[in-house]
Amino acid sequence: MSLLSLLTFALTALLLSLLWVGIAWSLVRLLRLNSPVARVFVYLAPLLTAFFALLRLAPDSRMAIVSVSLGVAALLSLRDVRRYLVYRRRITDGGRRYAHAEALCLPLARTLDVPVPRVYLSPDLTIGPMVLGVARPTIVFPSWTAEQLNDDELRVLLAHELAHVYRRDILLKWALLFLRRLAFWNPVAAWPYRWLSLEIEFACDRIACRLTGKPGTLAKTLCKIQQLGAVQAVDEKRLLQVIPRADLGLRARLEYLGASGSYVFEWPNLFKTLLIFSVYWLVCSKPAEFVLPLLDQAP
Repeated sequence: MSLLSLLTFALTALLLSLLWVGIAWSLVRLLRLNSPVARVFVYLAPLLTAFFALLRLAPDSRMAIVSVSLGVAALLSLRDVRRYLVYRRRITDGGRRYAHAEALCLPLARTLDVPVPRVYLSPDLTIGPMVLGVARPTIVFPSWTAEQLNDDELRVLLAHELAHVYRRDILLKWALLFLRRLAFWNPVAAWPYRWLSLEIEFACDRIACRLTGKPGTLAKTLCKIQQLGAVQAVDEKRLLQVIPRADLGLRARLEYLGASGSYVFEWPNLFKTLLIFSVYWLVCSKPAEFVLPLLDQAP
């Protein structure tokens, strides 16, 4: 296959993934699909399409495409793992145990049936709280939270971070980032990855609201930590995409928390999700059958 043909296939795959991204984003809002779980499935489709569209369009080069994509994704993931481990060691080694937060965390952890994580205060952390680790999870707060947050604010944040532990979201984010990097050549894949990261936060907000019954307190606390932790270090910016944290997508999360019943399961969301996938099949899959013969004639 010539370089021109491969570039033609890559451009067509980019356009197909862009089409589904636009359809997914538009229909989620048009149909008011308010379930984080349903939106995860909807947004996962364009993330996968960004990679699999090229495989479908260039069947003669599938092995080469898969090998290169897996190699690049693996190398980038190894780089991120190294950065993450160095960052985690610096945060925990330079921090101190936050006994008061651990006491508040105990009943919440028992309700979710998860191990009680260690809670640290770190002077090196400037953004909001985050969860580090999987087998032995650790919740890290910036040092300023000890003086700036009251017990109710601490409790809703701890409930949110424990939801990440309960859902094992750090593993989920690594998996999603790996899928995004399979299509490293396709900038469109960055959009559904960010949307999926935000859906993770929505789902944890929903759990936190169920645990504490205080969506208003959570919303106010998110605004507070956004203002107090506005300055971010360079190494934190590099790792934000792989670590679940409480300060992502503030405006969208405030709208979600303010919507009445938005964190309660509703059966119509299932039918809306099926409708979106039906539109995807009609608009994206079927026309592709007519595009393929034309691409076969490419030089």
